[in-house]
Amino acid sequence: MNYAEWEKAVPPEITGDTLWKVEAYRLALFAPVASGRLSCSTAHPKGQRVADLLAFCVEMLHHYAPEISSSIVNISLAAGSPDQI
Repeated sequence: MNYAEWEKAVPPEITGDTLWKVEAYRLALFAPVASGRLSCSTAHPKGQRVADLLAFCVEMLHHYAPEISSSIVNISLAAGSPDQI
């Protein structure tokens, strides 16, 4: 499943949230799906290094996703309106 397919399959309870407008939030939600696709890139000679780097980035994004979401909400509330994201 690629990002576009995944995005279409996300339930309206999530896509209806104001945070859905933030690309970083969507990517953080997609990260666990993307990490399952890393093995396909290891066939290329440099693929393992690329896959390792991507796995690290995905792991970090997934790990910090709750903090990122919380920060986005706090910034939005400080701005006065969640619709200003």
